[in-house]
Amino acid sequence: MIGYCLSYTTLILSHLPTALITSIIIGAYCLFFFPLHKKENITFLSKFVFLSLISIGLASIYLLPAIGMLDYMNLEGLEYFDIHNFFIDDLYGEHNDGVLTTLFAFAFSNLVITFLLFFSANIKSNGSNKRLVFFVFTLNVFLFFMMTSYSAFIWDNTPLISSIQFPWRLLVFSEFFTILLFGLYLTNEKDSQTKKQALMGIFIYCTIMYALVYVATFNKPHHLKEITNNIQITQLENKLPNPEHIPKNDFYTPPSLPNLIVIEPRKAVSVVSGEGSVKLEQHDPRMAILQISAESAAKIEFRQFMFHNWQLKDTQTQEYLTEEYDLRAAAPYGQMQFNVPPGEHRILIVLEKTLYEKVAELISLLSLSLFLIWLVLISRIKKIYK
Repeated sequence: MIGYCLSYTTLILSHLPTALITSIIIGAYCLFFFPLHKKENITFLSKFVFLSLISIGLASIYLLPAIGMLDYMNLEGLEYFDIHNFFIDDLYGEHNDGVLTTLFAFAFSNLVITFLLFFSANIKSNGSNKRLVFFVFTLNVFLFFMMTSYSAFIWDNTPLISSIQFPWRLLVFSEFFTILLFGLYLTNEKDSQTKKQALMGIFIYCTIMYALVYVATFNKPHHLKEITNNIQITQLENKLPNPEHIPKNDFYTPPSLPNLIVIEPRKAVSVVSGEGSVKLEQHDPRMAILQISAESAAKIEFRQFMFHNWQLKDTQTQEYLTEEYDLRAAAPYGQMQFNVPPGEHRILIVLEKTLYEKVAELISLLSLSLFLIWLVLISRIKKIYK
């Protein structure tokens, strides 16, 4: 259970979409098997729920700001994150560059194997194992359905799950549950020769099925988006890093397009209008100090994305200058710009902690304390019973 708690916490901290899918599956498992839990298993279930909440609490330092501050991000207008472009059955759509075809081949193979294993494992299983086989089978079929365009109404009308972004992310879980179903079949199958034949049969089937689906799709190239050298170059140009991501050297030549495009990056801080000079005195992830000498009213650009709670301060008086100097996001990249009057200025730009971050730190600290107390209690109880 300790391993579950720590791994679940790590999963939330490392990848929220995968953590969301995992949480939904764990919840479905608990609901499906809850009626079968006897009184002696209620303790286990209570411990499971307690450690799940502790895991979420430990990860709150990242989870709460990530969810609570979504209102400050504009993801709806980004076509790349439109979930409708990534259903695996869109084999001949303009967004399929071959990847969706590969994913569909795997997913369809999983679906057929799932049906075959379900009938085989279900015949040989009994009791709780039979219920587990049915659960895994139902879940795997549902996962395949959710990867297809027929499930669009669910993605569009269910809160939070659109944060998964790409339906094909469910394929990882489909693969896992197909393997689990095969494991349940092998567990109940006593004859070793039958096991070997089943392994070989599934291997051969997967190879043939994958090849057939892949060839059948690419056998109709007129349905696919035409790709020429010119289009490839255009795509590469569009994928070039924005100036704020370009390494700090004099010139940057994309390695994929040698001698074709040369981009000169902008400076980290510059005067975009008016007369004056600016120097970056110190730069850390959440703060920077600028030394500005303005001969006239000037506009300063700092090569950092504008985000909620960035503030301008006078380094001497610590007085806030955010509104007075009109700190705002500038087109086209949303980087920070602000105005300064004539004179000498030493300005601190700082990203202050939001209420979400402060509350999240408190929750994580409290959860860590509860987790350590629980570990101490468990170790003492084990010593007593030994």
